[in-house]
Amino acid sequence: MIKSCILLYPKLMQSIKVAVGIIFKQDKVLLTKRLKGKFMSDFWEFAGGKIENGESDIQALKREFYEELGISVENANFLKTLVHKYPTKIVILDVFIITKYSGEISSKEGQEVSWVDIDKVEEFNILPTVLPLLNFANLPQIYWITPEPEDNIEWFNLLDNQIKKNIKLIQLRFKNLPNLPLVKKVYKICQQNKVKLMINTNEKVDNLFDFCDGIHLNSRQLNSLNEKNHLFMSASTHNIFEAKKAESLGIDFIVISPVLATKSHPNTKPIGLESAQEIALSVNIPVYFLGGMNLENLAPAIKHNAFGIAGISLI
Repeated sequence: MIKSCILLYPKLMQSIKVAVGIIFKQDKVLLTKRLKGKFMSDFWEFAGGKIENGESDIQALKREFYEELGISVENANFLKTLVHKYPTKIVILDVFIITKYSGEISSKEGQEVSWVDIDKVEEFNILPTVLPLLNFANLPQIYWITPEPEDNIEWFNLLDNQIKKNIKLIQLRFKNLPNLPLVKKVYKICQQNKVKLMINTNEKVDNLFDFCDGIHLNSRQLNSLNEKNHLFMSASTHNIFEAKKAESLGIDFIVISPVLATKSHPNTKPIGLESAQEIALSVNIPVYFLGGMNLENLAPAIKHNAFGIAGISLI
């Protein structure tokens, strides 16, 4: 996956591979501030550092956290590899969520260290990779797709009911021209309830994407994309080739469909759980199963290597 991502960028640009660790404490996340004189100095980031020659990513993670913060990492789960292009270099991040460590966190190199409220991370001067990684680390297992948005009581009651059912990831899908005031209203509600909002539209509207956490591409948009152009992106895919392309572009998560038969598309042949599993196993990014999904399908979907399920009529 890393090689395919790098091919999108100039071959002569320097690339650096680093190991990064995310530590949560209730509703807070650990951030450290880069020292003056370093690349991207004075920016806040997740702790970690360069993977030295002969080191594995997990070895580098453990060494860096001991040297920088004085703790011994005892358990860390791989999250994803993220490739980010800066003007002068490419940084390849192998990212882990640290679930267990021993020792007391302290600054060993003079850097600032802070436990930051998750919903206040954006108020810090953060590296451009922090927010997409935080979004990724907090992905829920259910991805609700809205019916066509309407600025009326019935539609907003539906939104409110889904949020009350603890939906934390929503795709605001527009078949028609997006209504910017409505988007702003929905985004405000989502922010108040700590819900991530993705926008799915074919139309271009000024400032639309200032009022969401990410962009969802349909398969046509994905197939025409040559380079990831938003920090947090998801995409609809229908086969292994589209899934692989999404992965190579650095898309954060994908939806595969149709997995099971649906009433809305009775003439469309579903690919089935086994074929969906093959696609999920072929990529190293989260895959949501879409099509005929409800809460009863969540466990079978996860058993078939889905990250979770997506749909309009989930619960």
